Amino acid sequence: TRAKDGQIRAFQNVCRHRGARLVLKDGRYSVLCCKYHRWGYALDGRLMATPLFSTKEEEEKCSSVAASFEQNSFDKRDYPLLPVRLDTFGHLIFVNLDDHAPPLLEYLGKSTADGGLPGQLSEYL
Repeated sequence: TRAKDGQIRAFQNVCRHRGARLVLKDGRYSVLCCKYHRWGYALDGRLMATPLFSTKEEEEKCSSVAASFEQNSFDKRDYPLLPVRLDTFGHLIFVNLDDHAPPLLEYLGKSTADGGLPGQLSEYL
């Protein structure tokens, strides 16, 4: 995503509430909204809205898992989208799900540190 601050970010495409996919097709979005309970996330990953969140009475009728989301103790700041590693090189954006992988420039090799590009990469810049 690219929020109003201009920073490019990458997140897991999963709602923190029920694990539903957020983005189902390519497009431009001002808010990432879950189709399940309409939780809405800002493009910087913050949870902004939980409009269909159950009432306290409904929670008491539900299982202990649902009860753990008591509204009086629920804080939206605790449920942002989960970030994934992202790096850029020129106009290219690289997303990496492996937290233990080397940094992009290290992976691309020494030639990138000198301003050169490995292999056919220069065709894409």
